[in-house]
Amino acid sequence: CSGGYTQPGGACGASNGLCCPSGCCSKYGYCGISDAHCGSGCQAGYGSCSNTGGSPSSPSPVPASPPPPSGSPKPIPASPSPSPAPPSGSPPPPSTRASLPAGPLVVGYHQSWSAGWASKGTNLDLAKIPSYVNVVIVSFAKPDCSYVKGSYQLQGTGLDFSSDGAVVKDAVAALKAANPNTRVLLAVGGATYYNFAG
Repeated sequence: CSGGYTQPGGACGASNGLCCPSGCCSKYGYCGISDAHCGSGCQAGYGSCSNTGGSPSSPSPVPASPPPPSGSPKPIPASPSPSPAPPSGSPPPPSTRASLPAGPLVVGYHQSWSAGWASKGTNLDLAKIPSYVNVVIVSFAKPDCSYVKGSYQLQGTGLDFSSDGAVVKDAVAALKAANPNTRVLLAVGGATYYNFAG
């Protein structure tokens, strides 16, 4: 690849000259390993165009970061300073985990750009996340996006689902119906979405 490599899930292809370190470069210019990335329209010069996750005919994939050395000291958390008592008659302060499920948190990361197309929310892979995953983070929204509440129009938001916004909404509803304690969060920003200044 003459233009260099992007990160997994990053932007790739003829529009910017970057290649996927592993996987395929979709016709829309994003790295991934789903059929949507590796199938029709896959940009062969910028990725492998097979679901095996191989790299284009150039250097091998970018290695993972080395693990921290064993025996490294672990930081000792500072003791929190006590909070003043609320005035009598005031309601107690809300819990910092009020909106999160009780018990251990099992967090899943859902890449909108690698979700396959579906005509119904119940068929979208987002709706089929296992019940033990009780926090799902959907990625990525642009920090400077604009969205009209209730429109379900995802164009320009940064979310790159193949399905319509209404189908995505139905998938979240199906996930919540099957697993009522699961929380769905939205990741804002990312490798190519960094305009937090607006």
